[in-house]
Amino acid sequence: DLPRIEPLLWTALERRAPELAPDAAALVEYFLRNKDALRRRVAALAEQPVTAAATRYHGDYHLGQVLLTENDFVITDLEGEPARPFDERRIKSTPLKDVAGMLRSFAYAKTVAQRAFAARGLRDLPSIGDLLDAWYRETESVFREAYAQASNGCVGYPADAEEAQRLLELAAIQRLLYEVRYELDHRPDWLAVPLQDLQALAN
Repeated sequence: DLPRIEPLLWTALERRAPELAPDAAALVEYFLRNKDALRRRVAALAEQPVTAAATRYHGDYHLGQVLLTENDFVITDLEGEPARPFDERRIKSTPLKDVAGMLRSFAYAKTVAQRAFAARGLRDLPSIGDLLDAWYRETESVFREAYAQASNGCVGYPADAEEAQRLLELAAIQRLLYEVRYELDHRPDWLAVPLQDLQALAN
Protein backbone atom coordinates (compact mmCIF):
# COMPACT_ATOMS: atom_id res chain seq x y z
CA ASP A 1 0.00 0.00 0.00
CA LEU A 2 2.49 2.61 -1.24
CA PRO A 3 1.87 6.35 -1.71
CA ARG A 4 0.24 6.92 -5.09
CA ILE A 5 1.78 9.85 -6.95
CA GLU A 6 -1.07 10.42 -9.38
CA PRO A 7 -0.47 12.29 -12.66
CA LEU A 8 -3.85 13.98 -12.21
CA LEU A 9 -2.59 15.66 -9.05
CA TRP A 10 0.36 17.24 -10.86
CA THR A 11 -1.95 18.31 -13.69
CA ALA A 12 -4.31 19.96 -11.22
CA LEU A 13 -1.43 21.72 -9.47
CA GLU A 14 -0.06 23.02 -12.77
CA ARG A 15 -3.50 24.29 -13.82
CA ARG A 16 -4.17 26.06 -10.51
CA ALA A 17 -0.65 27.46 -9.98
CA PRO A 18 -1.36 30.94 -11.49
CA GLU A 19 -4.10 31.62 -8.93
CA LEU A 20 -2.13 30.51 -5.87
CA ALA A 21 -0.26 32.66 -3.35
CA PRO A 22 3.40 33.23 -4.31
CA ASP A 23 4.82 30.82 -1.70
CA ALA A 24 2.50 28.00 -2.76
CA ALA A 25 3.04 28.70 -6.45
CA ALA A 26 6.83 28.51 -6.00
CA LEU A 27 6.48 25.14 -4.24
CA VAL A 28 4.20 23.84 -6.99
CA GLU A 29 6.78 24.88 -9.57
CA TYR A 30 9.46 23.04 -7.60
CA PHE A 31 7.47 19.80 -7.60
CA LEU A 32 6.57 20.05 -11.25
CA ARG A 33 10.31 20.20 -11.97
CA ASN A 34 11.32 17.55 -9.45
CA LYS A 35 8.39 15.13 -9.17
CA ASP A 36 10.63 12.23 -10.23
CA ALA A 37 12.74 12.83 -7.10
CA LEU A 38 9.69 12.07 -4.96
CA ARG A 39 9.04 8.87 -6.92
CA ARG A 40 12.65 7.82 -6.41
CA ARG A 41 12.38 8.53 -2.69
CA VAL A 42 9.28 6.33 -2.39
CA ALA A 43 10.95 3.55 -4.39
CA ALA A 44 14.07 3.67 -2.21
CA LEU A 45 12.01 3.46 0.98
CA ALA A 46 9.85 0.63 -0.37
CA GLU A 47 12.63 -1.62 -1.64
CA GLN A 48 13.65 -2.82 1.83
CA PRO A 49 11.81 -5.81 3.36
CA VAL A 50 9.04 -5.36 5.92
CA THR A 51 8.83 -7.74 8.86
CA ALA A 52 5.89 -6.17 10.71
CA ALA A 53 2.43 -7.55 10.03
CA ALA A 54 -0.34 -5.53 8.39
CA THR A 55 -3.12 -4.80 10.88
CA ARG A 56 -6.29 -2.81 11.31
CA TYR A 57 -5.69 0.85 12.06
CA HIS A 58 -7.76 3.99 12.62
CA GLY A 59 -7.24 5.49 9.16
CA ASP A 60 -8.12 9.11 9.96
CA TYR A 61 -6.26 9.73 13.20
CA HIS A 62 -5.68 13.37 14.15
CA LEU A 63 -6.28 15.78 17.02
CA GLY A 64 -9.90 16.31 15.98
CA GLN A 65 -10.61 12.63 16.67
CA VAL A 66 -9.29 12.69 20.25
CA LEU A 67 -11.58 13.92 23.03
CA LEU A 68 -10.47 14.71 26.57
CA THR A 69 -12.93 13.32 29.11
CA GLU A 70 -12.13 13.86 32.79
CA ASN A 71 -8.66 12.32 33.16
CA ASP A 72 -8.68 10.14 30.03
CA PHE A 73 -8.94 10.35 26.25
CA VAL A 74 -11.56 8.93 23.90
CA ILE A 75 -10.70 8.22 20.24
CA THR A 76 -13.63 8.71 17.88
CA ASP A 77 -14.63 8.05 14.24
CA LEU A 78 -13.03 4.66 13.77
CA GLU A 79 -14.50 4.20 10.29
CA GLY A 80 -11.40 5.61 8.57
CA GLU A 81 -11.00 8.39 6.02
CA PRO A 82 -14.57 9.11 4.80
CA ALA A 83 -13.39 10.18 1.33
CA ARG A 84 -12.02 6.68 0.61
CA PRO A 85 -14.25 3.81 -0.59
CA PHE A 86 -15.33 1.47 2.20
CA ASP A 87 -13.46 -1.50 0.70
CA GLU A 88 -10.21 0.51 0.76
CA ARG A 89 -10.78 1.50 4.37
CA ARG A 90 -10.98 -2.18 5.36
CA ILE A 91 -7.54 -3.01 3.91
CA LYS A 92 -4.97 -3.81 6.58
CA SER A 93 -1.75 -1.82 6.64
CA THR A 94 0.80 -0.41 9.05
CA PRO A 95 -0.46 1.43 12.15
CA LEU A 96 2.35 3.92 11.53
CA LYS A 97 -0.12 5.56 9.17
CA ASP A 98 -1.99 6.66 12.28
CA VAL A 99 1.26 7.97 13.76
CA ALA A 100 1.91 9.96 10.58
CA GLY A 101 -1.62 11.36 10.69
CA MET A 102 -1.22 12.59 14.25
CA LEU A 103 2.21 14.11 13.57
CA ARG A 104 0.70 16.00 10.63
CA SER A 105 -2.03 17.23 12.96
CA PHE A 106 0.65 18.61 15.28
CA ALA A 107 2.23 20.39 12.30
CA TYR A 108 -1.11 22.00 11.42
CA ALA A 109 -1.62 23.05 15.04
CA LYS A 110 1.73 24.83 14.93
CA THR A 111 0.78 26.61 11.70
CA VAL A 112 -2.60 27.66 13.10
CA ALA A 113 -0.81 29.21 16.08
CA GLN A 114 1.71 30.97 13.83
CA ARG A 115 -1.08 32.47 11.73
CA ALA A 116 -3.02 33.51 14.81
CA PHE A 117 -0.01 35.41 16.17
CA ALA A 118 0.59 36.99 12.75
CA ALA A 119 -3.06 38.12 12.57
CA ARG A 120 -2.57 39.89 15.92
CA GLY A 121 0.41 41.77 14.56
CA LEU A 122 2.95 39.69 16.46
CA ARG A 123 4.67 38.24 13.40
CA ASP A 124 7.99 39.96 14.15
CA LEU A 125 8.50 38.48 17.60
CA PRO A 126 11.25 35.92 16.94
CA SER A 127 10.65 34.08 20.18
CA ILE A 128 7.17 33.00 19.04
CA GLY A 129 8.48 31.04 16.08
CA ASP A 130 11.21 29.50 18.20
CA LEU A 131 8.74 28.49 20.90
CA LEU A 132 6.35 26.92 18.40
CA ASP A 133 9.17 25.01 16.71
CA ALA A 134 10.37 23.75 20.10
CA TRP A 135 6.79 22.76 21.02
CA TYR A 136 6.42 20.80 17.79
CA ARG A 137 9.74 18.97 18.17
CA GLU A 138 8.99 18.04 21.78
CA THR A 139 5.41 16.97 21.03
CA GLU A 140 6.49 14.87 18.04
CA SER A 141 9.26 13.19 20.03
CA VAL A 142 7.09 12.40 23.06
CA PHE A 143 4.23 11.05 20.93
CA ARG A 144 6.50 8.84 18.81
CA GLU A 145 8.33 7.43 21.83
CA ALA A 146 5.10 6.77 23.74
CA TYR A 147 3.51 5.08 20.73
CA ALA A 148 6.58 2.88 20.20
CA GLN A 149 6.66 1.90 23.89
CA ALA A 150 2.93 1.11 23.97
CA SER A 151 3.29 -0.96 20.77
CA ASN A 152 6.32 -2.93 21.99
CA GLY A 153 5.77 -6.60 21.15
CA CYS A 154 2.81 -5.94 18.84
CA VAL A 155 3.14 -7.76 15.51
CA GLY A 156 2.06 -4.65 13.59
CA TYR A 157 4.82 -2.42 14.94
CA PRO A 158 8.37 -3.09 13.66
CA ALA A 159 10.85 -4.30 16.26
CA ASP A 160 13.61 -2.69 14.19
CA ALA A 161 13.79 1.10 14.60
CA GLU A 162 15.08 1.63 11.07
CA GLU A 163 12.14 -0.29 9.60
CA ALA A 164 9.75 1.75 11.73
CA GLN A 165 11.31 4.98 10.46
CA ARG A 166 11.00 3.84 6.83
CA LEU A 167 7.35 2.90 7.22
CA LEU A 168 6.64 6.16 9.02
CA GLU A 169 8.24 8.17 6.23
CA LEU A 170 6.23 6.31 3.58
CA ALA A 171 3.06 6.92 5.62
CA ALA A 172 3.97 10.60 5.97
CA ILE A 173 4.41 10.98 2.20
CA GLN A 174 1.05 9.31 1.61
CA ARG A 175 -0.61 11.61 4.14
CA LEU A 176 1.05 14.70 2.65
CA LEU A 177 -0.12 13.80 -0.86
CA TYR A 178 -3.65 13.49 0.52
CA GLU A 179 -3.31 16.90 2.19
CA VAL A 180 -2.05 18.50 -1.04
CA ARG A 181 -5.14 17.27 -2.89
CA TYR A 182 -7.46 18.30 -0.05
CA GLU A 183 -6.01 21.80 0.32
CA LEU A 184 -5.96 22.37 -3.43
CA ASP A 185 -9.65 21.48 -3.64
CA HIS A 186 -10.90 23.13 -0.44
CA ARG A 187 -8.36 25.58 1.09
CA PRO A 188 -5.81 26.81 -1.47
CA ASP A 189 -4.42 29.33 1.01
CA TRP A 190 -3.22 26.38 3.13
CA LEU A 191 -1.58 24.50 0.26
CA ALA A 192 1.94 25.65 1.18
CA VAL A 193 1.68 23.80 4.52
CA PRO A 194 1.82 20.22 3.15
CA LEU A 195 3.95 21.21 0.16
CA GLN A 196 6.73 22.56 2.39
CA ASP A 197 6.92 19.37 4.42
CA LEU A 198 6.63 17.18 1.32
CA GLN A 199 9.57 19.07 -0.15
CA ALA A 200 11.61 18.34 2.97
CA LEU A 201 10.88 14.61 2.70
CA ALA A 202 11.55 14.54 -1.04
CA ASN A 203 14.98 16.02 -0.40
